[in-house]
Amino acid sequence: MTEPEPGGEPTYKPSLKLTLKRGFRDIYDRLGAVLVASFGLFAAFAVPVSAGYRVGEIGQDGGAVLGTMAGALAGCFLAAPLWAGICVWARNVASYNDPSLADLSEGFRRWLVPSWKLAFADLGMAALIAVNLYFYARFPAPWARLVLILWLYAALFGLTSMMYHFPLLIEQKDAGVLKIWKRSALLALDNLPFTFALFFVILIFAGAFLMTRPGWVFLMVLEAGTVSLLTTHGFRELFRKYGLIPPEPDKPAEDRWKGIPPGA
Repeated sequence: MTEPEPGGEPTYKPSLKLTLKRGFRDIYDRLGAVLVASFGLFAAFAVPVSAGYRVGEIGQDGGAVLGTMAGALAGCFLAAPLWAGICVWARNVASYNDPSLADLSEGFRRWLVPSWKLAFADLGMAALIAVNLYFYARFPAPWARLVLILWLYAALFGLTSMMYHFPLLIEQKDAGVLKIWKRSALLALDNLPFTFALFFVILIFAGAFLMTRPGWVFLMVLEAGTVSLLTTHGFRELFRKYGLIPPEPDKPAEDRWKGIPPGA
């Protein structure tokens, strides 16, 4: 696939309404798979973090912090390829390509090292932005406030363009980290209203669950599958604009995972 070329003569206009319609329809139709994928990703990260904290508590002062950090690192190594596998499943759902929860294993078979590279590069960039935000927020000088505002805009743009990172990794198999960053930035810059609107829909979805304690449970078992489907549908809408993928029929895909058998 070629690189998206903003500023051309698009023949297809991305539709946020169609993206949300298809995304939430697929979430409803495949709720069992969404639950399994979301909880699996949560467990892949949370279990090592919890184990690291518990082991660290046994040691000397500060051991809990070090144990938690070690657990978070191990969790990232597990979660990155699993998230890639979830994005493979979401792509197959969105493209009506016989999706199955077996697609999750492809993240470890095909995307293990690329997912690590992309995930840790994203974490490094996020850490750099966070450090600069913290640094300039401590200075009351007007120039520091101006720089802080610029970094806030950079943080917002970075978060929104990150939505396309893993879908782009799966769709364009030859792309490295720098190409993925560049192409995601181009997609976001040339489609800012669409990108920001989709980002805030996902943010509102997550915020609605975070407002209550029971909502945290629903967030834990719904967020990853929901985000993967919404961002994949949004990403593919943008690719249709540039003619990189053909328009798709508005029909549901068939999922081989049957969930709980009737009468069980």
